[in-house]
Amino acid sequence: MLVLGRALRPHGYGPPGAIAYRVLTLARVPVLMPFAWILGLALLVVLVWIAARSTGGFSVRSAEDSAEQILKRRYARGEIDREEYDRRLSDIRR
Repeated sequence: MLVLGRALRPHGYGPPGAIAYRVLTLARVPVLMPFAWILGLALLVVLVWIAARSTGGFSVRSAEDSAEQILKRRYARGEIDREEYDRRLSDIRR
């Protein structure tokens, strides 16, 4: 074992196998970097999505909602009264 240790560390410093450990560790870095980037980007996307959902940044409503559907929702939530609902509905249907 001592002979193997001296073969890996020709100048006699460091624990036995230290150079082999460093070489093997550095050999894995280029292989793992794409996975680290993918994981980092996925984490960033999840954090942005959570932040946007908590602040109301993303709308759950589809882009195909008609004006009448939006008006019905506003009336149902009590944002507008019956008179305004009827007036806006007649304007939409013209």
